[in-house]
Amino acid sequence: MKLIGTSDWHLHNFKDYANVGSGGINSRAQWILYAIRQILHYAHVYGIKHVLFAGDMFHQRGKVEVSLYNAVYDTIEDFFYNYGVTVIMIPGNHDNIDNSDKPEFSFRKFSEIAWVVDDFDVIGVKSDLAGKVDVNVFCAPFVKNVKKTKDKLEEFANRAKNMPNSILMSHIGVTGGVTGKEHYALKDMYAIRELKPECYKYVVLGHYHTPQVLPGTRNAFYCGMPLQRDFNDEGSARGFFVMDTDKRCDIQFVEIPMTPKFISVEYNEKAKYDWNDMTGNFYKFSYKGHKELEKIASLMPEGALYKTVPRKEYKSTQRVNNVSVDMNFNTIVANWAKEFRPEAEDVGIDILNEVMTER
Repeated sequence: MKLIGTSDWHLHNFKDYANVGSGGINSRAQWILYAIRQILHYAHVYGIKHVLFAGDMFHQRGKVEVSLYNAVYDTIEDFFYNYGVTVIMIPGNHDNIDNSDKPEFSFRKFSEIAWVVDDFDVIGVKSDLAGKVDVNVFCAPFVKNVKKTKDKLEEFANRAKNMPNSILMSHIGVTGGVTGKEHYALKDMYAIRELKPECYKYVVLGHYHTPQVLPGTRNAFYCGMPLQRDFNDEGSARGFFVMDTDKRCDIQFVEIPMTPKFISVEYNEKAKYDWNDMTGNFYKFSYKGHKELEKIASLMPEGALYKTVPRKEYKSTQRVNNVSVDMNFNTIVANWAKEFRPEAEDVGIDILNEVMTER
């Protein structure tokens, strides 16, 4: 049985590089809706009946725009009733209204057109409604209570040992996952071993936006956001995963075609650029001096979405041992703490990780 894994749609009218749209939906939100529809269309074309959504449907907590709510509802409803594709979904931290153990969340009413699981539960999925259960999906939605989540993960793993064809779906941060274009390695609240991936056919995760298989595993993966959101995602392919429960560790990443990419360019007047191919993506040109700025503006084709920023040149003396501007954030915080505040290293790393994953 094949299923699709996706997460972190973060549906929102992002303003950067956006064109005004109709009905309260701008061009950035339209691209997210396009990506969602491509995922469900793929399921229909290849006869996949179930899509696992691992949380963060909407971007803005506690405030969902009506036009976006209706648009994504209509899309899921269309594929449910007309094509027989069912989305099984759990809330992520952006969907929850607060940090209680069972918070209210943004898409509760989707239960009319999808399989919404709002608590730690196991659901049996059938390829044939009249047949036996083919896959058991252990659902662990996001809650701030780490102890509760860890206890449930332990309970789930013990049950999954005796239930073949099991999948764990959760929205949590796992140490060893990476984010950003530099693949910044995160230290978070959960260790890979606490998920016990050996007890499941697959572990489907949401929370980190970079699609990836977790290190040391072949069956545990972050679905990632299905399209790039900003320049922190630059260079990263985006899409969704397809898994086959008739096999083990059979994971296929499918890139969604034609979605806009974020591209940084350090302008050089001697370099050759295909200026006519600058439409469709989001560009950031860095320039040195007013002459280069005017040149970029004169060559840019009509309709291209771009920004210009002055090129920064770092000239500074090193004030802290083992810290420089070319290091990743994690190393900077760790090195600084070791020299000045050893007792604060773990707290500093935790704060940094929260900032990186909450963006």
